Amino acid sequence: MVVNCCCTNNQAPASIPLLRFYSVPLPDDQARFLPLLRCISDGAEYTMPSVIPTVCDLLQLTDEERNQRLPSNRTCISDRLAWSKVYLKSAGLIRMVRRGVFVITERGLTVLAENPGNLSNRDLARFPEFVEFVQRGTEG
Repeated sequence: MVVNCCCTNNQAPASIPLLRFYSVPLPDDQARFLPLLRCISDGAEYTMPSVIPTVCDLLQLTDEERNQRLPSNRTCISDRLAWSKVYLKSAGLIRMVRRGVFVITERGLTVLAENPGNLSNRDLARFPEFVEFVQRGTEG
């Protein structure tokens, strides 16, 4: 039996035997920020399932990368994009309209207007809300 699993470091955890581990490297967290933001740049309301195909296209992911699954049967890319959404939200670049629905903010549009080549945690750290988010995560 093969466990389709991905880890943030693309290595098998010690608890999963290597013969049962399968991992296709995906772009790191920060590489997904800008494509996700560009995908929603028209100001419309989006859900995660509605943006995944477009973000995958922007990232030029293969079918294997798009279909890689966690043990929960959720795709790795949907899981990782959900985390990217959390980071962008914490920086004030997107906001939740209602459960599961999000839009780009004026701040997000301003960042896109700067035409960045990429968007990293360092870029998000210029926003106090993001710094506070990171600090809350390291306290405990």
